[in-house]
Amino acid sequence: MTGKDKIFAALSRDGTSELPVTIPYEGIYIRDRWDELTDLPWWYLYSPKTEHYMQYMRDVHEKFSHDWISIHRLPDPEDEQNIEVNESGGRVLLTDKRTNDTTELFRPPPGGHDMTNQTDSEKMGDLPETRAEFDDYMIEKRMLTTFIKRISAGKFASESFFPERCHISGIDAPLLSCFKLWGFERCMTMFYDNPGLIRYASGFFLERRLEGLQKVKDAGTQLLWVQDCYSDMISPGQYKEFCLPYLRIMLEGIRGLGLYSVQYFTGNFHDRLDFLVEAGADALALEEGKKGFTADVIELAEALTGRVAMVSNLDTVTLLQSGSERELRGELTRHREAARIMKGRFLFGLGSPITPHTSVARVREYIKIAREYGKL
Repeated sequence: MTGKDKIFAALSRDGTSELPVTIPYEGIYIRDRWDELTDLPWWYLYSPKTEHYMQYMRDVHEKFSHDWISIHRLPDPEDEQNIEVNESGGRVLLTDKRTNDTTELFRPPPGGHDMTNQTDSEKMGDLPETRAEFDDYMIEKRMLTTFIKRISAGKFASESFFPERCHISGIDAPLLSCFKLWGFERCMTMFYDNPGLIRYASGFFLERRLEGLQKVKDAGTQLLWVQDCYSDMISPGQYKEFCLPYLRIMLEGIRGLGLYSVQYFTGNFHDRLDFLVEAGADALALEEGKKGFTADVIELAEALTGRVAMVSNLDTVTLLQSGSERELRGELTRHREAARIMKGRFLFGLGSPITPHTSVARVREYIKIAREYGKL
């Protein structure tokens, strides 16, 4: 079986006896371990040029043999034609011929830049407080077509490299887009003092997702990794009201086009696991338990068997990064047992992105051991 065959079988109701192996958020790890993965300049990861994208995609992904490949970080065709890239004296400058503006690229540190500004409402400027202001704001920010543009150039990549792997793209749950727009603090208060605007915005983001799905498919995507973040911070009742209805419709739209979906829920899931199943994704992916809650893979398998497939949640810190080979093998043995409980509706995976301190050799060891244990 090819990698994508294994994934499609694992996501089916019949399951598979040959388990797929996956890595979430490849782009984060590629950024953090760039110099181990390729001799290409670091800024190729952010270049608007298709040539640069193609070169690093082939280079870095040849280092791994897992069963899917992310194609969501793609050049915008308009940017490729209009942005010039110049490297001189250690500086990388992007010049937009449409505006004559020049910006400098800076290499992010391992682990990435501080993302506080993306969730701190007080640092995000004036934000819409009414439906009319929301409509004007979205037009001004040109957010109507951003989702479509960022992956519409991907068909060539999925067909040119690694055709045996399942090609995946990321997509946000509608409620997560609200958190990204208003910031964490403001969005949390809006559930109480402006819930109508949360509902309106969620409907807007849902429609934009549905409009873009055909182009996502045309771009070569076969599976969507659906990010459901921050929603563990609201009550189960609020989750049922503000997240679940929009998420369910989006997942129905994904399935209606013949695409697969994995819902990645971050945080404590124990008081809303039934809602997560009810949303209707082909598989659930849950964080490992390192935020004050447990997420034992055997217990999860027993709770989910017969209801939905599961991407497993190997601990990326204590096991993948810092555990011995014996400890890693021991835990992957438990994951194989979970797969048996799930009757093959199971994908080997990680509970969170790979840490910057995890070597490429260690990641390859994880894949190798998972392959050894991948026969049921």
